[in-house]
Amino acid sequence: MSDPVRERLDSLRARLILSSAVASFHYHQEETVGNVGYFRVRCTLIDGSELQLIERFRDVANALAVEKYSFHWQRNDGTPICRWDNAPHHRELATFPNHLHEGETGVVQAHVPVDAFAVLSEIEKRLTVD
Repeated sequence: MSDPVRERLDSLRARLILSSAVASFHYHQEETVGNVGYFRVRCTLIDGSELQLIERFRDVANALAVEKYSFHWQRNDGTPICRWDNAPHHRELATFPNHLHEGETGVVQAHVPVDAFAVLSEIEKRLTVD
């Protein structure tokens, strides 16, 4: 019998291991309770920056839905690079509650919903280009 929640958690671990951007990672928390999964992972990236991935998701009829997320990327001195999240503020944005805090200024922009896999792909692109 398939367990989509466990499969997603296993897929994330494999994605982190294979990522060209991730030098190392540490799980601070990983949970499954029924049809809900949660993880909190801290990564050191190949340029020395750090990424924290926090996500809670739910399986509804074998379709996974991300309910809550915060993906925080910062330089090793703590200076923010960007943060994707869906905290329910910034109601003025067309993509509410999904948004992106960009750079040191923390300028908030509308942003489509993302998950840990999409964020890793974006960071891999940025680190390859930079």
